[in-house]
Amino acid sequence: MVKEFFENLIKSKENDNPKGIVSICSSNPYVLKAFFKRESKTNEMLLIESTSNQVNQYGGYTGMKPIDFRNYVFSLAHEYGVDKDRIILGGDHLGPNPFRNLTNDVAMSEACNLVKECVKAGYKKIHLDASMLLKGDIPKDLGILDPEISAERAAILCKVAEETALENSDDPNSNSTELVYVIGTEVPVPGGSNEVEGKVEITTPDRLKMTIELTKKAFLKKGLNGAWDRVIGVVCQPGVEFGDRHVLDYDRKKAQRLIKYLKNIDFLVGEAHSTDYQTKEHLRELVNDGFAILKVGPALTFALREALFALSFIENELITDESDRSSLVKVLEKTMLKNPKWWEGHFDRDSKLSFRYSLFDRIRYYWNYPEVKKSIEKLFENIKNNDIPYSLLSQFLPNQYWKIRNKMLKPDPIYIVLDRIDEVILDYMYATVDLHYQV
Repeated sequence: MVKEFFENLIKSKENDNPKGIVSICSSNPYVLKAFFKRESKTNEMLLIESTSNQVNQYGGYTGMKPIDFRNYVFSLAHEYGVDKDRIILGGDHLGPNPFRNLTNDVAMSEACNLVKECVKAGYKKIHLDASMLLKGDIPKDLGILDPEISAERAAILCKVAEETALENSDDPNSNSTELVYVIGTEVPVPGGSNEVEGKVEITTPDRLKMTIELTKKAFLKKGLNGAWDRVIGVVCQPGVEFGDRHVLDYDRKKAQRLIKYLKNIDFLVGEAHSTDYQTKEHLRELVNDGFAILKVGPALTFALREALFALSFIENELITDESDRSSLVKVLEKTMLKNPKWWEGHFDRDSKLSFRYSLFDRIRYYWNYPEVKKSIEKLFENIKNNDIPYSLLSQFLPNQYWKIRNKMLKPDPIYIVLDRIDEVILDYMYATVDLHYQV
């Protein structure tokens, strides 16, 4: 089913109105609930991915191993009446990235174990990424890992995935699996980059060709002919990125050479990372230009942050005694200062604007901290116990205000939060499913 879905996606490149799919790269419960709430109204296949930093054999920063993530996603899907057979679980940047400070042999051993755990948990879409320098590696030109070594390591990871799939197959004599692969790693720094305007290099046809040829050679050398037939996507840079405060919008004119080359490849599609904050029209252009898989993460949790902050500002106006407030913004900033590892290197501690409103949305790493969760619970309780005047709704949540006025949305904090996230999801539905997608 998974392989067939992506084969049809690839074939649709030939149509005037090609289809795409949004890849939700988030483990946040509000994001996933908003996604399932929206998708419970459709029959589309759903792609949800975890990164190697989010989820791994040691729990990642979410505290979840691959099997935990699968069970978590499926439980939320059940809550919203979404059939789990519609869900494609994926692993993003699966490889040695979380272990890059270890020696190369140890890091690759850990990466193999990560891939094994993901496949055992039912992940079907595997992005193989072994592009990072590991301890003991000798950098090539420009301080990067030799592309040939990167391809060879990707093939090692693929072989582990194939063997694990066979070990867990109902038919041990069968060589067919539902695993599909994405190759290539030419993307911005995960989570955004400060070097935005004019400094993002669009992938050249020559580099894309080299990536495909080196990876195919490495696969075939290890006898992975069948796996190569299930490579359905390649990651490349079409010129999209976001920084702390700015967004580099997609300009298809600048990407014409890449677009032309990609469209002439008949066995895979482009996978675009860092599509967060692009307009819905630019997202649709990406799909039309061969980038059928659109990754999004921070933009979704940024919308979550916007909604929660807006409710907190409303709370400040409604409740005069500060001791009775949730003080969510203050609690968050205090927690971030106490635990700086998730924002250090992205902005300075003295930048209050970045702390609260950065497009990097480093806040997303802190929603699961106990003191922050307790503050959100207090915020929801206060909002529920106080009728929100229309004037405050209009001031801080104008879109949701009109939906509440028109009886399209319940004046309940959780529904308001999910609706704000849904506005971002709708842009991706417009781009990947239907140009006339309606609420």
